[in-house]
Amino acid sequence: MVRTLTSTACLALLLLAVAPCHLQAAAAAAKDQAAPDAETAQADAKKVWTCPRHPEVRQVTTGKCPKCGMDLVPVVAAEPKADDPAAGGKADKPKIRVDEKKHTVTLPATVAEQGKYSKELKGAIEYVLVASTGKTYETLFITPLPGDQVHAALVQAGGKAGKPAGTEKDAAPEGTAVKVFVRYQLKGKDKVRRPVDELVAYRDTGRALKADGWIFTGSTEAADPETGKKVLQARLTGSLIGLHYGDASPLLQNPRPECRKENIYAANVAQLPPAGTAVTLVFELQVPQAPKGWRRVHVLLTGRVQGVGFRNFVVRAAKPLGVAGWVWNLADGRVEAVVEGPKDKVAKLLEQMKVGPRAARVDDMAVTDQTPTGEFKGFVRRN
Repeated sequence: MVRTLTSTACLALLLLAVAPCHLQAAAAAAKDQAAPDAETAQADAKKVWTCPRHPEVRQVTTGKCPKCGMDLVPVVAAEPKADDPAAGGKADKPKIRVDEKKHTVTLPATVAEQGKYSKELKGAIEYVLVASTGKTYETLFITPLPGDQVHAALVQAGGKAGKPAGTEKDAAPEGTAVKVFVRYQLKGKDKVRRPVDELVAYRDTGRALKADGWIFTGSTEAADPETGKKVLQARLTGSLIGLHYGDASPLLQNPRPECRKENIYAANVAQLPPAGTAVTLVFELQVPQAPKGWRRVHVLLTGRVQGVGFRNFVVRAAKPLGVAGWVWNLADGRVEAVVEGPKDKVAKLLEQMKVGPRAARVDDMAVTDQTPTGEFKGFVRRN
């Protein structure tokens, strides 16, 4: 009897000693599991979301663009240099750096292997840059970053997506002009920074391209075959900088008119770093700057302003004043316009718009001042 009680007592004492350890371990595990969730929630709370097509759309939660229905993407935050641990950078994570003041985007890439399908392609290339999901055998450089992330960074840096070549017959690509440079350093050599254009050559002569730059067309929209959602086609194809007009999916297109022909470019292998070389690509956006003293206004006119020649009236009045912008009809019966130019000239046009053409009646004119950009080349009617 004494032996049985002793064993039971020992077992009870053992359980009492072990239980706190189990409770502490369980609490620690729960804390560790909750910590990443809390960090993720905190990180998401700090994000700002935007539309790849309409960068003016900004909100603190994800969702769809109210203007076009595309999925919103996070605004790219300026990152520390990837090779600067003191600044919090980590070389093992691909990052985009955006400088909104200098209008630049910097991203990592590697040199692609050339001649992989030399028999079939005969040395021809179609791209300067693709994502790792793109045609890595027909390009100079490969980046691990997806197309929509690069697109968002270019918009954040001040770029305005236009439209690809070929959307209208014989039309050239439209959008913000961009100069693209490659930076790298080979072992025992000096640092190199040069335009990527010089690493593309004409197949027939071997002559390198001149540094004329590229056009930020912004790709096109397409349905994701897996989800059915509207996304940038550049995300699906992985095409980021294209050489020919035949492919409208790249974010940037070649502005040179000869690129209407296919298979005319090859890699300038004599100047291209070895395959696998880590490089940095720098996008310098040529963002227009408005002259000092300019004014920009957004105008909404209500009344009998459609079907009375109002848009043509505004265009005719704007041209002799030398102001730039656009005018069009809205579906709700109003007329919308954006006017930019010298302050006194903008004021004169606004006075004329208050009256309008003879058959018009302006009941209300709402004028909102905006920051001048210098982006317009003239005054046009949009519809």
